[in-house]
Amino acid sequence: MEALEHWGLFLSNQVDKNTFIETILYGKSSTELSTLNTKNGILFSDIAIDNFIKKEYQYDTAEASFDTSRKLRTFSSGERKKIYLDYCINQGTEYIIVDNPLDHLDQESKKKDYNYFTTISQKNAIDLYSKPSN
Repeated sequence: MEALEHWGLFLSNQVDKNTFIETILYGKSSTELSTLNTKNGILFSDIAIDNFIKKEYQYDTAEASFDTSRKLRTFSSGERKKIYLDYCINQGTEYIIVDNPLDHLDQESKKKDYNYFTTISQKNAIDLYSKPSN
């Protein structure tokens, strides 16, 4: 697999983040990110985790955790992030869009997860950071 360029993006509140992400994931980017148009990607975000939990509930499945049959919603928010990130990595995608990965974590978890994200970002990822809503 060819190495892709790693991107770190900061989005202002004027940007529709969901549309921006969908443009990338659906291969419709017309910017420098168009190199991803033919690649397979996945989103790691609070919204993606919530949607995954809804699917687990709807279909009565437990897919995210490989070492247990527990559903993702039964874990703490920090554990959910770790488990869902592992799930994203194991999907065999060519890139991961990582949206505000350290939100809602305590300081110790932020340090630990920051080191983890630093390690995986050596592979292919896009980091999105947006201003918190006031």
